[in-house]
Amino acid sequence: MMRLVQAGAIPINWLAVGSEIMHGWVDQPKAPAYAEVIYQHLPSWKHLNNHTTSIKKFAAQ
Repeated sequence: MMRLVQAGAIPINWLAVGSEIMHGWVDQPKAPAYAEVIYQHLPSWKHLNNHTTSIKKFAAQ
């Protein structure tokens, strides 16, 4: 890994790769499935999404 960094490569993780593939979450039919994968590995993101969704619902009232 250090050789790659020394050569100028920028290492990224699976979350960054998947997010780049999804690019636009709104119009992607596979976005909910990818979100579930994220939520399985990063439960805090599911909590954040639930919180944001509830605030949007409250604001719409």
